[in-house]
Amino acid sequence: MSLLTDIVRWYHLALGHAGISRLVDTLKMYCFHPKLQKICEQEVGKCDPCQRLKNIGRGHGETATREATVLPWRDVAVDLIGPWTLTVGGQKHKFHALTIIDMVTNLVEVVRVDNTTAANVALHFENTWLSRYP
Repeated sequence: MSLLTDIVRWYHLALGHAGISRLVDTLKMYCFHPKLQKICEQEVGKCDPCQRLKNIGRGHGETATREATVLPWRDVAVDLIGPWTLTVGGQKHKFHALTIIDMVTNLVEVVRVDNTTAANVALHFENTWLSRYP
């Protein structure tokens, strides 16, 4: 039972205090235990941030369902931002940046990009992200 409690605590924190329903649904994808619902209710019930920040009222409509991903490096958000202009030492520098974010760990990489062609951006993504986290 101690191992189950540890697993529930870890998933509860990893999911960002997602609530009982999402916690149980996520755990059911990977494991089974007859007391899983009860343990999840106990852990979320005694979690101070969950109790203080719980949304008491009915929401304003339905949001799109989101499956809680627990495998890092699988989903990555990539965006090309800019152009930005900075003045350094009296000289103006114009540049773009490539942002790469892992959707599970929220690890962020930012790369300066001078040439914004698709081939060059793909090369920067490959050299920065895929070479480290294949």
